[in-house]
Amino acid sequence: MKVQLRISALIAISAVLFTACKEEKKGLDLEPIPASFLGLGEDLPHEQKVLLSQDVNFLKDNDHTPPAEIWIATKGSEKLAAANRKNLIDEAKRLLGVQSFSGAELYQWLQDRIGYVVDQSYDLRDRNNYVFLGPHQFENPSICPGCWDAAPMGFTFNAGGAYVVMSNVGGSFYLTGKMNRRLVGARIPGHGVVPVSSFRTGILRVGPGLFKYEGKDPRSVVNKINRLATLFHEARHSDGNSEHIGFPHAVCPRSYPGFAGTEACEDTLNGSYTIGAVAEQVMTEHCFHSGQCDRGDANYLRADYLDSFRRVLDGTTGELDPKPEGQRQ
Repeated sequence: MKVQLRISALIAISAVLFTACKEEKKGLDLEPIPASFLGLGEDLPHEQKVLLSQDVNFLKDNDHTPPAEIWIATKGSEKLAAANRKNLIDEAKRLLGVQSFSGAELYQWLQDRIGYVVDQSYDLRDRNNYVFLGPHQFENPSICPGCWDAAPMGFTFNAGGAYVVMSNVGGSFYLTGKMNRRLVGARIPGHGVVPVSSFRTGILRVGPGLFKYEGKDPRSVVNKINRLATLFHEARHSDGNSEHIGFPHAVCPRSYPGFAGTEACEDTLNGSYTIGAVAEQVMTEHCFHSGQCDRGDANYLRADYLDSFRRVLDGTTGELDPKPEGQRQ
């Protein structure tokens, strides 16, 4: 039987950074790549492989428990009476579904949702990157959000200094398979063909915006935390099922200057912006109160996680089921 490949037009869900982007090597091209769970594509620059591997190992090798008295800085929380504010530790554990903020547990949280990282040049429109591996029984086979949308794949723009930071593109392969009722494999540089039987396969495409250094060494703790927050954001896009598979972003209205008309907001209280912000607040407050970050670094990171919390649309009240669809092979 001849099967026509219909590629899902699911928009790759991206984190977007409005800033000038300066990427520096600073000797990283000479450093060895530490071992980690990340399947790093051969197309990635060596220095990016080094930094990403160092980041997840920093996460694993350190405890990140914040002080007990801090409240979570979700949108609108500053207006609540002290008695109604939610404790950061309790709420972050609930949202992430973790028992602690040990490095091992947070590392495992990412490992469950991220498998591979490829360069921004990885082309989702290249049919050679899609390999049919045979019939497959999908969960919710009649529900395939975005599958027949005519919108182009990928969410990449460079207007006013905006750059793609990172996008979770594994869903394009999963939904392409679902449309065709076939398991589809992704051809990953250096890793061969990877079966995409779930969004949890976790294929991330990284852009230059992730490697901005704000005048500090790229290996500094503040930059590690900033990049790790993006990994937590993108890892959330590997969760969800049925109509809300992948925790898709929502279009920002006019009341969000700089983002109006872009899919850079969300209409759920446990989506990717919230997860990334929660993880960043946990790591930031531990870093500051343990003396690893100075006040300037902490305030820079605080501004970043507050911006992510603000991406939740006004009036949002509900949460989505994070249970993943399918199982990663």
